[in-house]
Amino acid sequence: MSIHQKRGKFFEDFSEGEEYVTPSRTITEADVTNFAGLTADWSPVHTSIEACKGGLFGERIAHGALTIVVAEVLQNRLNLWDDTFVGMVDREWSFKSAVKFGDTLTVKMKITGKEEASDYPGCGLIKRYITIENQRGEIVSEGEGTILILKRTG
Repeated sequence: MSIHQKRGKFFEDFSEGEEYVTPSRTITEADVTNFAGLTADWSPVHTSIEACKGGLFGERIAHGALTIVVAEVLQNRLNLWDDTFVGMVDREWSFKSAVKFGDTLTVKMKITGKEEASDYPGCGLIKRYITIENQRGEIVSEGEGTILILKRTG
């Protein structure tokens, strides 16, 4: 492969209805602590064992935003758009249940549409529906979003 050859699928290579399943990843205390440090979100629901004992979940839970980041990282492991991804355009998201330390997450992604990107020459828009499932197959979070992908021909 040439150093200038793009890896990953171009806009033209995606088809509506394609479905993908990512590898899985377990959420650890280190993940939550590092995310809290990065975002300065030290909310007790994420970081205080004592505060959570009598709380809604009975234990600490991962940040919702962390689960979204993990979902994007897991999708990147599919190598679908290694060199062709340009950026995110929009996202709508909902959280169904808490992600606890030790939960193993898997992402299911479906291509729900694609369209020309008249505002972005050389690119197209890919619409995705994404679910994040835990080790019990429960959907903990889901959403839709559009990404900008390079076209094979500008």
